[in-house]
Amino acid sequence: MKLLHLSPAEFIHFGTTKELQKLLINELDEYEFLEWKRHICSTIESGNFASNNSYIGKNVKIEEGSYIENSFVLGSTHIGRNAVVSSVYLRDVEVPDDVVLHGIELKNGKYVVRIYGVQDNPKKIFVEGSTLAGKDIKHIIPFMNEHLGKTMFWDLPLYAIGETMEEAVELALILHRILSNNATTADRELWIKKVKLSLNSSFNNAHAEKICLLQRTIRSRVLANKFVNQLESKKCYKEALSVFGEQGITEEVYCELLKDAEAAENWLKTRIYYALSQYMKETKKSFGGFLYDKYENLCFNAIAKESFESVRKGVSQGRKKIPVIDEVKVKLPVRVNWGGGWSDTPPYCFENGGTVLNVAIKLNGIMPVVVTVKKKKEFVVEFASEDVGAHGKTEMAEDILNCNNPYDPFALHKAALVACGIVEENKTLTELFEEIGGGLFLSTQVIGIPKGSGLGTSSILSAACVKAISDFFGIEMSRQEMFNTVLRMEQLMSTGGGWQDQVGGLVEGLKLVSTSPGVPQEIQIENIQLDDVTKNELSERFALIYTGQRRLARNLLRDVVGSYLGGCEETLQALKKIQKVAILMKKELENGNVDAFAELLNEHW
Repeated sequence: MKLLHLSPAEFIHFGTTKELQKLLINELDEYEFLEWKRHICSTIESGNFASNNSYIGKNVKIEEGSYIENSFVLGSTHIGRNAVVSSVYLRDVEVPDDVVLHGIELKNGKYVVRIYGVQDNPKKIFVEGSTLAGKDIKHIIPFMNEHLGKTMFWDLPLYAIGETMEEAVELALILHRILSNNATTADRELWIKKVKLSLNSSFNNAHAEKICLLQRTIRSRVLANKFVNQLESKKCYKEALSVFGEQGITEEVYCELLKDAEAAENWLKTRIYYALSQYMKETKKSFGGFLYDKYENLCFNAIAKESFESVRKGVSQGRKKIPVIDEVKVKLPVRVNWGGGWSDTPPYCFENGGTVLNVAIKLNGIMPVVVTVKKKKEFVVEFASEDVGAHGKTEMAEDILNCNNPYDPFALHKAALVACGIVEENKTLTELFEEIGGGLFLSTQVIGIPKGSGLGTSSILSAACVKAISDFFGIEMSRQEMFNTVLRMEQLMSTGGGWQDQVGGLVEGLKLVSTSPGVPQEIQIENIQLDDVTKNELSERFALIYTGQRRLARNLLRDVVGSYLGGCEETLQALKKIQKVAILMKKELENGNVDAFAELLNEHW
């Protein structure tokens, strides 16, 4: 035999509703040493009432001294003083003072809600002068005359059965109105014709499994709500996961989180999906037969969709595609990011704005990004990617519209034609060829720069395609429209990305580029003029070194954006600080202080 020493501990007895309410409302502070709290697993965590395992809406009003358990309480529901509410679904309901409202799902799938007074004793006999819920029973005696003087309240068939919980709640409140002598004729007629149960018979006909299921459902709903609220306040997802305790996310909570994500605005939707994906990845869990990558993809697809929708306006659809010149060749520089990079990336820039200092540069004295568009006699769209030696042709619009395959060497070419409105859904290439008077050749080339170099070549190549196509067809585009079209391209290709690369390549020289929070992003460009001495010193001292390490922008973007969505404090602070550093860099360069600029560059990295 083993003696267990339980400490701290205390024997507590409560056997009636009155004693339970007294314990939870008036005596709870005496048991702080047991870590008892007034609100446990509820969406409300403060107030002069008590709650346990309950989802309570923000607009609900609960008066002092009440206790809520295992319930959904929503809408403009008002719960009176010293009431006890248990196992019910309430929406826009007025619960009187000093009553118990207790719902039960029955074995036949129907519902009953019992209403009585907190002070009532169900063992008393039903006699004249008795009270129920603080009301004289005289107004129900005509309907219960055969039980007068014979039956305990425990066995009195007062509680009308409803087809739904909502109907059962209303029937219970009708009973209270009858007791109060303020029920309508329709109220009385409805209550009279319903089949009724007593406290005893409703207890014996309760569906215990469904009652337990309701409790689990509420718990899952409450925990999901707490978790989402943490994410909504932009706390780190790892900290938010603590609401689930050691049990973690269960299948039931997972289902609730998917409902929350579906209903949420995009900025919150992405955070729910990201947090769920990281939890599944870290714990190696799967839900519904899916692994973490499903929700990671849903997260970034939602960002891509929002980014695309933010710049959808301006796509030229239905216009005639008539070339104004037989051939166009566009050459652009690459860009070097000196400060603020990543602050230009959705959704960070949508929510906070961004600030980037970058410069357009030639390499070995040439513009290394080259795009050629020309008319062909043959009715075909021909693509070429000269730096990788890839060539291809198509006569099908469907081939071009399918431009999100990362292994397609011509995904960028195709996305450019779609984003510029040249190739459209529900329109064949034959129709396009007839308008052009021939076929189309689109060639890209990046000279002397390895892939994954970090010089923004993919976005600048996209920008060169947009400029070449717009010049070829005589499409007038402002700089902002051109930036937006490149952003559309990147979302079509599922590569993601922000605005600094295309701005860096399309706008010459050194510039500070910034946006304010909002969708769409309005890009402000401040060209920075340096004196000749500073220019020469920068040219002499600044060097680009290729380390041989390649980085895939799409993967790196997911890492950085994911860290931001996950609420990583280090990432949040870094994204703020690099923008301040970019502004300081601008100031030092304008003052001709290259040494100070170099120190800031080192700090930035």
